[in-house]
Amino acid sequence: MITLTKKGLIECDSSLINELRREFTTKQCTVLPNLIEKELLEKVIKHIDSAPFYENHHTGTNDVIFATDLSMSTKNIAVHELNFLLNNQQLFRLVEHITSCSGIRSFGGRIYRNMPGENHRLDWHDDTTHPGRLIGISINLGKEKFEGGTFRIRNKGSAVNLKTVDCTNPGDAHLFKISPHLEHSVTRVTGHIPRTACAGWFTTDTYSGPASMI
Repeated sequence: MITLTKKGLIECDSSLINELRREFTTKQCTVLPNLIEKELLEKVIKHIDSAPFYENHHTGTNDVIFATDLSMSTKNIAVHELNFLLNNQQLFRLVEHITSCSGIRSFGGRIYRNMPGENHRLDWHDDTTHPGRLIGISINLGKEKFEGGTFRIRNKGSAVNLKTVDCTNPGDAHLFKISPHLEHSVTRVTGHIPRTACAGWFTTDTYSGPASMI
């Protein structure tokens, strides 16, 4: 496994990394199980549990709303913990190798929650409103397994998904390519457990703090 710890990044066997690279080449997406070590993850989740969220609407082209969720303030300690953890040069080089991209200089992310039974959604979009974004990542920050909330990625305008991902275990993550030729979405959460996640981007920018959606 690839694991972020207090002491830095622990990489898995090179053969497994090459498998991730091959999958990303064909699917434009790959899963990183248990990306964050348990002790660190529990600390972040503890801060999330005591944090307030606010109803948020995200607009894209022509001010069309493509997402609604509960968002956490970028000033919250949990957001800063994740941004500090993922702004790791060793991780940048590994992500570049897996995704065949280059030029990653920083990571910026946010924390949000989709509630079941609410009008929370993440419709098809491409994340290219920010020109510096190269690779997206989603990390599951929930303690319990949720239903629905499936990530999907496809060629823009296609009816066929390149890959679908259900990262329902705490600390599971997936990488996906940011491109004007691709789009991704997340299905609505069902059942009674919310989906809490970090959404972030590896970018060509110099780090300037936690990221916003657009």
